[in-house]
Amino acid sequence: MTNTLHAIYRFDYPLFLIRSAVVMALAFSAFIAIRGVVH
Repeated sequence: MTNTLHAIYRFDYPLFLIRSAVVMALAFSAFIAIRGVVH
């Protein structure tokens, strides 16, 4: 498990950062849209 995590972090760290940033942006825009609909 730790070796797999190390490999993922070593090889996919920029991809992981980009993916997490995209997910955060999508969740944030969805949250804003839902708040706009509710209010």
